[in-house]
Amino acid sequence: MQSQDIDDYIKSFEEIYEPIKNSERDFYQTVARLLESIAKCSQHVNRSHESEIAKQLPTLFAWYCSLVIKAQPKDGSMSEILWRKYPNCCPYCLAKPCTCPHYKKSLEDNIEKLQVKAEDNIDQRPRTLKDWQNMFSRIYPRNPQGYEQKSNFMHLIEEIGETAEAYRLKYFYPDNLGNELADVLTWILGIANLIDAKAKDHLNTLNGDSFYYLEDWVLKKYSDGCPSCEQPMCNCITKDVQDRISERFKLYPDDVYKSLNKISQQLGNFKDEIFSDIKEVADGQQVTNDNINDLVKELVLKSQGKRWYQKLSAEGTAESAIVSAVTLLVQSGFSG
Repeated sequence: MQSQDIDDYIKSFEEIYEPIKNSERDFYQTVARLLESIAKCSQHVNRSHESEIAKQLPTLFAWYCSLVIKAQPKDGSMSEILWRKYPNCCPYCLAKPCTCPHYKKSLEDNIEKLQVKAEDNIDQRPRTLKDWQNMFSRIYPRNPQGYEQKSNFMHLIEEIGETAEAYRLKYFYPDNLGNELADVLTWILGIANLIDAKAKDHLNTLNGDSFYYLEDWVLKKYSDGCPSCEQPMCNCITKDVQDRISERFKLYPDDVYKSLNKISQQLGNFKDEIFSDIKEVADGQQVTNDNINDLVKELVLKSQGKRWYQKLSAEGTAESAIVSAVTLLVQSGFSG
């Protein structure tokens, strides 16, 4: 992963997390995970630990990218949507920096003017995430002495709520979804810009850095793929397995069988075939949380020519079905 535009980051996170980790999450489940990430950040907001917010913000941005993937706005790429609404100026007062009074006029009043600005200023359109952060710092400068992160997070949560509403009503008002997703990103970058402003004013400590660019921290965390399992395609189910097979969280056999039956509905007529293939791959070895990752990879490679794999691949659930099946076998204490 390298310095790139918003759309490229969205694609990168899709390649890391969608094939297995997020394949079965829908829009609302992704909203919930984004809110979890915001909650983790907000704990540090209450304690004024800007350095911890800085560390958490790349994860929040990653979940934002996943949300865009699930939302699938129909009015262009995310960078196009952003530029149409924020063509190097505030979409309400059309100024830079923003001079909006407390009461903003309707965005509809400025649609044609924004379109003209977007076309006239096309050479100023940001090309990287860092460029976008810089642009928004000029439109909405953050005074480190008179602005608090609590305000940023309050507005961010408000915009996520409006995004969820726009998604629910997308068939009636299709343009609203992209606009709300754009607003969510502006507040994420607003958080980054306040961290940056405080660093420049020496009001926080970022390992000695006197500036903060979200892109630098995203690249540092995700340059090689998932930072947890260190794989270019996340397979962190293994971490979940480690917790669930511990004595405290171990599933009882009845629970395992119920789960197997549930997965069987997903596998359909191929249930016996896939479990037979799993046992063949695992033959002669104890299936544990330590080797489950290698087992999944081996099974994927050996199964790509089989009918059940091709069918589930067409539905986009092959890898997740394999992971689920192997996980349950580990939980049930299966050995080859």
